[in-house]
Amino acid sequence: MTLVEILVASMLSLFLLALVGGLFIRSMQANAAVRATTEGTNAARVQFDAIQQAVRLAVETEVRTGATFTTPGGSGGGDLLIVKTRRTEGLVGDNATWRCMGWYLAGDGTLRAASVPTPPVGSTPVTATDPTAWPVVAEDVEVLGANPAFIAHDPSPDVEAWYPGSVSIALRFEPQDGNAPVNVATTVSPRRQLQLDGEIPGGAKCTAT
Repeated sequence: MTLVEILVASMLSLFLLALVGGLFIRSMQANAAVRATTEGTNAARVQFDAIQQAVRLAVETEVRTGATFTTPGGSGGGDLLIVKTRRTEGLVGDNATWRCMGWYLAGDGTLRAASVPTPPVGSTPVTATDPTAWPVVAEDVEVLGANPAFIAHDPSPDVEAWYPGSVSIALRFEPQDGNAPVNVATTVSPRRQLQLDGEIPGGAKCTAT
């Protein structure tokens, strides 16, 4: 082979290596983007499913703001959702049948959650403590749209007093790599539960009065 042939062959080899390397890098970037989007979607789905299940089986729903957590809430919106929800198929009056669960959208973009067994009457549940100390379950979360993260609605007039109203959720999960966000916007209503016709659920309330 002449020197010119060697140079041409070398140039072609470098071109092919650059082409293959570029395709490989783009493929890796695409896979990373898909993986990040999937992880963000899964994180949003896990939290949405947990909130949805808790509200559907709830006997108490309350929305407050983290800054005034100790102030009794009411029908309205806020960044803090507290529910007392069914944990087992046990007796209605048994403490172990129920569980206190809460979600708090903090100002730093973290979604925090707490889940504890319902304590006996007269004691203070963990969900009545400072929600900024709850474990982080998702990061880069913000309010979706102009509405609050959580909105508690008054019960329908044709629903018995012991069934709480529905809860609207509006959250936006932002992926860290700039991919498309995952939006969660829905309203969940508690379902009618068996063995709950006028009976008082066991355990203390899940919020401090």
